[in-house]
Amino acid sequence: MYQGWRVRPTLENSHLGELVELAYLLRTLSQPPQSMSRAQNTMTLAKDERRSARVILLNTAHQVLLIRFVVARQHKPFVFWATPGGVEEHETDLEAARRELAEELALDIVLTGPVHTFTSTFEHEGKPIDAVDIFFLGRHEPQGVALHFKTEAERAAMKEIRWWTIAELERSSETIFPPDLPRLLRSLPPAPRLPRDELSLFDTRILNLPTSFNLRDLGGLPTRHGLAVNAGRLYRSGDPSRLSAASARSLEAMRFRAIIDLRTSDELQKRGVGQLGSSCTHLHYPLFETIRPNWISPTDQSANATATRYLEMLSDGTKTLAGTVIALSELDVYPLAIHCAAGRDRTGIIVACVLDLLDVEDNAIASDYALSDRAVDDGGRAHSLTMLHFLSGLRKQFGSTRELLSARGVSGAVFDQLQRNLLSK
Repeated sequence: MYQGWRVRPTLENSHLGELVELAYLLRTLSQPPQSMSRAQNTMTLAKDERRSARVILLNTAHQVLLIRFVVARQHKPFVFWATPGGVEEHETDLEAARRELAEELALDIVLTGPVHTFTSTFEHEGKPIDAVDIFFLGRHEPQGVALHFKTEAERAAMKEIRWWTIAELERSSETIFPPDLPRLLRSLPPAPRLPRDELSLFDTRILNLPTSFNLRDLGGLPTRHGLAVNAGRLYRSGDPSRLSAASARSLEAMRFRAIIDLRTSDELQKRGVGQLGSSCTHLHYPLFETIRPNWISPTDQSANATATRYLEMLSDGTKTLAGTVIALSELDVYPLAIHCAAGRDRTGIIVACVLDLLDVEDNAIASDYALSDRAVDDGGRAHSLTMLHFLSGLRKQFGSTRELLSARGVSGAVFDQLQRNLLSK
């Protein structure tokens, strides 16, 4: 966030100089300036690089949201409009974009991209700096969108938000970053317009039974290599014993052949497997049997804190993850559902690892996980940023899901069969 860097512009043009200064102001509070040709820069000093992740937030009318910043200067305030975004250490570009959007606008939405990169060069303390801004695309309607402040510096500098049309941007004489925003917006596709009764990909995967509990199909989630998870094969759910007899009977047409139950033995003994669990193969693979004290009613439910707890659960449950993946490599277990009590935390961990093995995009894994936020009302939360932190932490701690399981003795043949069972073009 904004830390009051002082920048000495290297350009004589005053407007470009302001944009150069804007680069460093936005490096910590928001974002950068007009590009400067590297051929123009004759300095021989080694360059440093500053990266930021930003979000082009569009509504269905193809208007873009910008934040107005007012930064105090000696002679007069520096006023400019910029897209939300920023960066902190040890973040990927996507993690930074999601966190900034959550902190500045309290939004937790699907982001795609990057859709644009803007590079500028300026001088700081006699050293040339390359500023690189990575832009992601998000879509949201204006209703309920408002500024939120994490620091007093943000509160002092961020004054208002406004949704701009392309024509308004082109007519405006105000300083706007990125300066090529109108051209960028013209290159982006309009928001898809679906029939009023047609739901999004993620919504149509949710089984909307009157008393079902967080049950949805994982089919359709995209991989990084152009494949997708097969529909009607792998499901995630809350505790099937919470289904009414009528709802359980209505699911018989799906012909589940197996369920993987991640609950503790104590939970299983108290609630049983329910009607759905008694009609197919019940595989009891508790993620853990002992609950650590810090998992019980945690006061800190931030994305980082929740992801840390998830990593602890995964460390205790690597045997369960291995057993689950081996079971999913069999051909005669589908359709199969993975469940715990709420279908959010333990199920979210195991499902995320399975999807990671399938090479599903992190953004899609996180978005699927976040659907549990509206399906479960027990005081816990399911923010997509939590899952992104979890996946990042998993890789830092274990290298990858595949490396974690390989160390537990899971063979490459199992991973290959898992992909054959669950992926198609």
